[in-house]
Amino acid sequence: MNIYNGDNEDELLNKVLEALTLVQNDYLGGSGTRGSGEVKITINKPKYKNKEIYEKLEDWREYENQNIVVPKELLDNNSQEKE
Repeated sequence: MNIYNGDNEDELLNKVLEALTLVQNDYLGGSGTRGSGEVKITINKPKYKNKEIYEKLEDWREYENQNIVVPKELLDNNSQEKE
């Protein structure tokens, strides 16, 4: 997701997480009523790369904004890192 000057980053990221939840609760493609196209999405901690990280070729960093809430449907129930 690209964030531009003037964008509300928290609002945009929360919408993306909401959309991923909706995809998981539905299906992709045809024959969904027959069980095809189901997906499981898990996110424990959102990560990001800003311009400086890309330029330095660094690894992803954890997104630590308190206004971002990963929906419970997307949390990995088998993960050791629960919050």
